[in-house]
This record gives sequence, structure tokens and C-alpha cells, in this order.
Amino acid sequence: MNNIPSIPEIFARSVLDVLSAHIAILDINGKVIYVNKAWQDFAQQNSSCLDMLLSEINYFQSYHCTDSATPYEAKEARVFTLGICDVIAGHKPEFTLESACHSPTEKRWFLGKVTKFQIKEDIFVVVSYENITERKLVEQALLEKESQLKCLVESNIIGIVFWHLNGQITKANSAFFCDDWL
Repeated sequence: MNNIPSIPEIFARSVLDVLSAHIAILDINGKVIYVNKAWQDFAQQNSSCLDMLLSEINYFQSYHCTDSATPYEAKEARVFTLGICDVIAGHKPEFTLESACHSPTEKRWFLGKVTKFQIKEDIFVVVSYENITERKLVEQALLEKESQLKCLVESNIIGIVFWHLNGQITKANSAFFCDDWL
């Protein structure tokens, strides 16, 4: 058997290796066929996930390093695994899940996505994780600022009202509705 990769295979692997998303290709039984460079780098930087570097492991059995996972992470791993199964079975065209993947030194979040493709009779699944930490941190900061603004408005003894351009009141604090102000 010839184990030398063909030019199209080298090209495809090179394309996958330059992507920032962590990508694994699985067969329908969960056997890892290929992981790209971003996936390999992440696994090496997170020593508890080193088994994810091995080819021919079963993704369903080692997903998210469940031996050290918190109950919440283990639940997310089950949900993601069921999502993969739904895609493989054709119940869904794709599956996505946002999840936290914090390390001891940093908070980080990923968007996991599962899609299916077929070559002749063989079905494969692409599992990709895109780092969405920057977006999640901005969302958290916005929620915090919104909460602070709401607290400031609500705790104010002066009536505050927000009007829409059409003249309707959209929000008002409780002081606005006080009899002294009406």
C-alpha cells in the first residue's frame, strides 16, 4: 500500500493547516482521521488534551478530556457528541455550540461546529472550533455596562425617561412615575 500523500492530499492538508480554527476530521464511528495544525498546537499547549493528538483515537471517548472535566463541561461534551451523532444520522445538516474552555491562566470560549461530507459511500464529519474569546469578552463588558447604567437610572431620585423617536416612552425609572413628578 502506498502511504505517500498525493498532491491533492498535500494541498488539502496545507489549506487546513493555515486556518485558525481547530479542525478534526472523523469517520462515522468517531475515529479521528486528521487534525490540523491549530488543533495540534492547542493540544500541545494544554497537556491534559495530549491524547487528542493521536490519530485513530475515538473522539467520542476522549472529547474535551472528560476525565478532568467539571460536571458542566461533561454535560456540554455529551450535548456536542449528540450533535455530532445527529449530523452523522442526517437529522441535522450541521450543529453548533458555544462553550467555555477556560484554562488555569485564561478565560476562553469556542464556537464548535459540526458538518458532514461524503466521498463515494464513505461519510465523514468535520469538527471545528473557532476561538470566540474576544467576542465573548466584549459581550460581557457590554452586559456589565448595561447593568451599571440600569442600576444608575433605577437608583436615581430624579425621574428619568427614554423616548422613542415616534414619541412613545420606551423606558422610565420608578422615580418618573412618582406622583410628585406627574
